[in-house]
Amino acid sequence: MLTRLTVLILSIVLYSFFYVLTAPGWFYIKDTPLACAIKQNDPHTFNSLLETEDFEIKDGSGNTPLSIAVDEVNYNFTKELLEKGANPNARSDFADRPIICEAASRVCYPRFNRSKDTARDIVKLLIKYGADVNARTILGETAILRAARCGDAKLSTILIKNGANVNIFSRQGVPLHQAIYKSRRSKSYETIEALIAGGANPRVKNYKKDYGKTAIDLAKGYNDLKLLKILEKSNSTASLSSYTSERTTLTYKDRRIESILYRYGIYLPAYKINFITKYPFLFIILMLPTLIACLTGVVKKDVFLITAGALQPHIIVAGFILILFIGDSS
Repeated sequence: MLTRLTVLILSIVLYSFFYVLTAPGWFYIKDTPLACAIKQNDPHTFNSLLETEDFEIKDGSGNTPLSIAVDEVNYNFTKELLEKGANPNARSDFADRPIICEAASRVCYPRFNRSKDTARDIVKLLIKYGADVNARTILGETAILRAARCGDAKLSTILIKNGANVNIFSRQGVPLHQAIYKSRRSKSYETIEALIAGGANPRVKNYKKDYGKTAIDLAKGYNDLKLLKILEKSNSTASLSSYTSERTTLTYKDRRIESILYRYGIYLPAYKINFITKYPFLFIILMLPTLIACLTGVVKKDVFLITAGALQPHIIVAGFILILFIGDSS
């Protein structure tokens, strides 16, 4: 029987092996010529390559030239690529990130000497060319949640005016709660006011991080009278509909996975379950050591499944795979 130390060593070896195999440059060209021109901010080479190269070819990390231009906060390159027909809703193969979320991140965390105003202009440009403002990352985050988390009222307003769902749920909760956390440090309420004006519901409960507390509960807990007055201005009737509507997108196979996990006290939102069914072999490779540990008795199945809900998504997936391999004994 395998010991815990053996399982640990095996885990390290397999994780390292998987990391090396998926590192940029093994199965892809590390950087395409067009990607290099963007990163080096070389307009002459960029313009010449734009006429001859396929601008949808991805680099070793699975990024398109457009996503690289956005990450570099290069407005001119971004505009030229979009004018040529680059897809503003393309996603990175490696991290499955929407481009608009990357653009929002660059507003919050500018690179080098790039200005936040330029990053906001890029967000506007992406929206103009059809970017989905409610596109999610694999963790369920959207651009509005990132804007709220960094307390950028201007970006929040831009996104709201273009249809961003201010009551959307993610692994981090809802945007309003994130804006409140930020306001505690920055002492600024502009982002909160923008979200409330855009229809954010202060009565929506955040089960992800705050034990079911609403934004009003947080304000009362902080004894923040100014925040309470802002929240009381809300006339929003939004509820959990944005979340329940997401759950209806599950396929029959996804619903079966959801019911099995739920039986063991493990709850996953729809976007995670959809991701599981999209990339099952990735999770099998990652969690092979854990599966071996369970199958050999180093870790008990029941204990493993009960505690899985508090752990990372890929460990939860391992629990599901384990059920499929050795049967549902509940």
